[in-house]
Amino acid sequence: LIFGLYLQYIRRLTLTASVVKQAFQFKLFLEQYPISPLLSWSQISKESVLYRHKFGRFKCAGCPFKKIGKMLEELGVLPPSQDDHAVCLLRMRKEVLTLTDHKIDPFITYIEINKQPASAIRMLQVIRDYVLWLKWQKPMTLWDVNPTVISAYQTFLADSKLKYNLQYQIHSKLRFFYRWCFKNGLIQEIPYLKGAILKPAVQITICTESQHQKLFNFIKNPNSNPEQAFLLALLLVWAFKNEDLRFSKIDFQGKQIKLILPRRKPKKRKLFNREQVLILPSEPKWFYSLQQRFKEDWLVRYNRLAKTFPHQYVILPRKGYVSPMVKDTIVLRVAEATVAATGDKILPSVLRKTAGYLHIIQDDASILATLGWSRPYAFKFSYLPKITHNSNDAL
Repeated sequence: LIFGLYLQYIRRLTLTASVVKQAFQFKLFLEQYPISPLLSWSQISKESVLYRHKFGRFKCAGCPFKKIGKMLEELGVLPPSQDDHAVCLLRMRKEVLTLTDHKIDPFITYIEINKQPASAIRMLQVIRDYVLWLKWQKPMTLWDVNPTVISAYQTFLADSKLKYNLQYQIHSKLRFFYRWCFKNGLIQEIPYLKGAILKPAVQITICTESQHQKLFNFIKNPNSNPEQAFLLALLLVWAFKNEDLRFSKIDFQGKQIKLILPRRKPKKRKLFNREQVLILPSEPKWFYSLQQRFKEDWLVRYNRLAKTFPHQYVILPRKGYVSPMVKDTIVLRVAEATVAATGDKILPSVLRKTAGYLHIIQDDASILATLGWSRPYAFKFSYLPKITHNSNDAL
């Protein structure tokens, strides 16, 4: 089965001498070394290292295990490699340990156990960038920092024109790191002074009235790009998240469109508040017309793409094989649609919050719980201050 997936992948390539040679090598490797089921990208990475030790660098042919991983990703067995945090976490651990020393190893182990993987990765990225700044600024280690150095780094971040929210997140992670080090006896005092950086006010960014009117005019326009108009409708009416746009699948039931939203294993304290199957209504007429235009356009694009496995994703790649989009591609697709509609680049998160705002001004906030918001956040969303979107902040 593993070798079959490998052959499926290389049939897409030009069969050069290096690819053919690797195919024979890989077949021999699988016969000599039994492979356990490939259930994660981190496992694929480990098998890739073992194969490289056996046969040397991959050169032009590439890594056979990563090819198999791509096929398993298309099959739906593995998540997209960008979403598998284990590999990224391992890489960040190595980078931080290379830049510092093994004194930080207990802290890395602590956050790997007690933090979500994405949060642990971000924590290590912040520490890595901070250590690089220390090395560039002066020969100083993490353990010699004082309030003066923290103040200098705070000034550096401000001069870098980072958004204040991002500056606060960086400092809060560094402060967490130094508090943990102080508690565990790695440093004698915490270099962060009380009130060194103030928590930013929580605000909800939404589109201006002019922008959301232009967006809906574009959605209703029978001459607009059907994929872009449908994408904007999913964001502004059903408040789809980036993940929903990437992994939702489409099915056609006569003249109706059915969307099957992704479901992942629930994390701690996380519940799904949205129905998994969404059957789109046939009213109003402009939306029914948009559905039919999108269906015709989608079928043409779907039939043009190669399909190893017949997944019917709502948002399709523009060339190559049918596979789920990565996060950045969705952001760019939405940016193209909003530029066509309003002339401004607008992030999917801003459109989702605009959808929430448009719903609560017509009804109470409880409706947001049916669109994927948690009930506590739906309540907060109704009274948090709203600010209008600035096109300079997009992307």
